[in-house]
Amino acid sequence: MQERSPYTPPSVELESPVTPSENERLNPWFSIWLRPRATMQQLAQSASDKSVFVMAGMAGMINMLYRISDNKLSTKGDFDSVWPWALLAGLIEGLLIVYLGSELIRWTGRLLNGRASYSDIRKAMAWSYIPFFATALFFLTGCLILDIGLFDFYLAIADGELEFWIIFIAVSAIRIVFGIWGFVVFLKCLGQVQGFSAWKALANWVMVIFVATIFIYLPLGLGFLWYRGLLNF
Repeated sequence: MQERSPYTPPSVELESPVTPSENERLNPWFSIWLRPRATMQQLAQSASDKSVFVMAGMAGMINMLYRISDNKLSTKGDFDSVWPWALLAGLIEGLLIVYLGSELIRWTGRLLNGRASYSDIRKAMAWSYIPFFATALFFLTGCLILDIGLFDFYLAIADGELEFWIIFIAVSAIRIVFGIWGFVVFLKCLGQVQGFSAWKALANWVMVIFVATIFIYLPLGLGFLWYRGLLNF
């Protein structure tokens, strides 16, 4: 038995990479909720780039519909002519977030000794949208229960009908809970491919937000203010 010096500080590995057993086959739509690391390890080996494209595009379109609805734009009469373009904009936005965001994560992650490839980070981002898709499923289920159309739901809320408010509050609560857990799932998936703990993956994400703010959002914001004549250089 190897002796250990009493002066040597103990070493603790926070979250070691997880690998599913050889004969185990996980269904990512279910296993990613409670076993995100093992699921991500399997996806890194088997998921296709096509699945990343589809899931990123779907997430962008759903998020755009949520944004329109939350801003009550769906109650306007001309919404029927706008929503196809909104879906297209959401598709483009979703792809940009995953494909550009993955490159920023890879670049900043290298400063923290991250080991993931660009492809693996894209898979981590795209497949961690599963909890987000679940919130959309609950929303559609609420529409089916009330026997109303997707956008009529918000029209009914605007009219103050009690049963619609109850469903709206329930769906909103689910969106918050699943949103928080979805972010935890993302951090664990990112940590798996990068060789990080979830906390270190969070640091990686904070660095991405900082870089994106300085080099993307700030220039765009200043350009918008200049275009509107609110800022003179």
